Amino acid sequence: MDGIWPGTIYQKALSSLNIGFTPWSPERPVEIGDVGFFGSGDFKQMVNVMKPPDDDFNRGALPNDYEPLSCKIEQRTTSTIRHMIKMSKNISLKSPTLAEFNAATAPLTFPITFHFVANGGPGAVVLSLGTGIIEEVAPNAEFEAHFAENYRQWIDIALTCFSQEIREEDLVLVRGHTKVDSRWIAIALNGSGRFTVEVDEANNVSVEKEKEFPLFMEHGDVIAADYARRLHQQDIAAGSDPQLFVEEDQCLFFKYYTMKKRMWGSPKVVAIP
Repeated sequence: MDGIWPGTIYQKALSSLNIGFTPWSPERPVEIGDVGFFGSGDFKQMVNVMKPPDDDFNRGALPNDYEPLSCKIEQRTTSTIRHMIKMSKNISLKSPTLAEFNAATAPLTFPITFHFVANGGPGAVVLSLGTGIIEEVAPNAEFEAHFAENYRQWIDIALTCFSQEIREEDLVLVRGHTKVDSRWIAIALNGSGRFTVEVDEANNVSVEKEKEFPLFMEHGDVIAADYARRLHQQDIAAGSDPQLFVEEDQCLFFKYYTMKKRMWGSPKVVAIP
C-alpha cells in the first residue's frame, strides 16, 4: 500500500471546509463592482462599475457616459475562517480536542502542538491557522438599484464585446470578498500510529511519527482552494518530499447579487495566483 495518494479523501476534506465551488484562476483579481456571469464553472468578468480609485483603473468596455457606482465599502476582520481542522474518519485528534479547536475564536498561542492518531489505511488532515479580512458594500440598496438601472447595458456589452448571449438572471454583480492570510497544513498518510504536528511562532511546521509509515505534508501561506487545484493537477504519492507554496492575500470567497431571485447569493470560491 506504500505510495498511495488518498486524493479522494483529501478532496472530501477540502470540500467539507465549506468549499463547494470549482476552484479557478481568473486573469485578474475579483474586485467589488465586477459585472459578469458564470460559465463552465468559472466567473467571467466583463466590466467594473465602481467609481475608479484612480484614472489608470481599467474598468473594461463601459460607455464613456456611464455613471459609476459610488458606495461605501466596509472592512472588518472575520474569525469564521480563523481556525479549522478536517480529518478523514480513520484519523482522530487527541489534543487539543476537536471541539476546543473549532470553538476557539481568540488568536492562537504559539507554539501549538496537535496530537493525532491514525487508525490504518489512507487518510488526510487539513488544518487552517489564519485570519480573514471581509470587504463589502453598504448599504445593499444602492447596489440593487444600480443593477436594475443598468443590467440591459451589461447584456449588450456581453453580446458586443464578449460574443455571449446571456439572460438577465445570469448577470452577476460582485458586492464583497474575503481576503485571507492563512497558514494551511495539509497531510496525507497511509498507515496507523500516533503523530504530532507542531507550528512555532515563525510558522515553521514539523511532524513527528511514533513509528514509520508513509506520510506526506504540504504547508505554506496558501488557501485551501489552491490546494484543491494543485492536487487535482498533480499525482503526488504519500511519502514524497514536502513542497512549500507561499501565496499571500488570496481572495477566498466573493459575494454577489443576481436578479434570478432578486436576492444576495451565497459565497463562492476562487483561487487567485
